Amino acid sequence: MGALASAVDTVPSSKIVSRNPATGAVLGEVTETSPADVAKAVDAARRAQKDWGELPVRERARRLERFRDLIVARAEELCALIADETGKTR
Repeated sequence: MGALASAVDTVPSSKIVSRNPATGAVLGEVTETSPADVAKAVDAARRAQKDWGELPVRERARRLERFRDLIVARAEELCALIADETGKTR
């Protein structure tokens, strides 16, 4: 779980099942959140923004480049997931 997600205590609620609309296959589940949970997450993100803004530009760039590298390393997996979520063929 990411730092932001762990910073927000949510009230347990129901799950939303994600399915491939073309096949009906279950892709995964996500927790349904309340408007109050969303507000908590937005508040946590705003607090995190202050810390992010205080980092030197080079450090922010280094972290963004690392994030890019992680996306590139899993590009095929991410593309397959997006295709499945939208019911497209690969």
